[in-house]
Amino acid sequence: MLPEWSKGPVGDVGPATFAAVASGGYVGIQVFSPEQVPPAREAGLDTFGIGRADDAAALRDYVTRWEDAGVSAVSTHLGTGFETDAEARQLIATFVELTSGSPTLFTVETHRATVTQDPARTLALLADAPSIGVTADLAHWYLGCEMTYGGFDWKVPRLAPVLARTRIVHGRTATNGSAQVPLPTGDERPPFVDHFAALWRAMFEAVVGSDDAPDVIPFIAELLPPHTNYGKLVPGPDGSPTEETDRWLEAERLYAFADAILQDVIDDLAG
Repeated sequence: MLPEWSKGPVGDVGPATFAAVASGGYVGIQVFSPEQVPPAREAGLDTFGIGRADDAAALRDYVTRWEDAGVSAVSTHLGTGFETDAEARQLIATFVELTSGSPTLFTVETHRATVTQDPARTLALLADAPSIGVTADLAHWYLGCEMTYGGFDWKVPRLAPVLARTRIVHGRTATNGSAQVPLPTGDERPPFVDHFAALWRAMFEAVVGSDDAPDVIPFIAELLPPHTNYGKLVPGPDGSPTEETDRWLEAERLYAFADAILQDVIDDLAG
């Protein structure tokens, strides 16, 4: 759903979209339905699913649907966030039961309005479920838990047990008041840039330094359009509302930003 002036593929999602993504140098793509998997594969792209399961019954159907689609991995929005501690633990146990041994990697995503909507509960839940991998969408915690309030730096190392479970990264930067904020293109470096650099560095250090470090960490620039209320509209040259940034180019900046952090971590650990 990129605007007409974007440098990326515009129009409805279809084979041409996936071909453009592949020609842009990407090796994989996140799809929102199993029906999108075949055309993405025909374009030579690896596929990653995403979806929501509010309870055990929905989770059973959800796991089966994505397993049948044959995606490499799936980011799961698990639960509603209104579960009691006992209900949340039971849902996590069901998740482990249904996904252990699956050829598809199922992860839980750090996301608002789910059982992993805040760091403290997530740390407690995953401490009892060592096999679960995480999709780290840290913009949700940075905004939803207002990580800058009450101090930021001391919170980063506290997240290490969850960050070490990261198997997929959702690339998006936020502020304490907005879920999706573009990286600055000039010399300006507002605090959120350094904060996400610190979060992603801690994440990469925890993952790369772990005993079961994966060979690949998929980094998915999940930049959403304005109708989701993530991307924002601003007055365009003619005064009509338009997107504040080209999300296609913004994704490239996010990849470069994160990759530089990862390479620095790898070099430090090697040294």
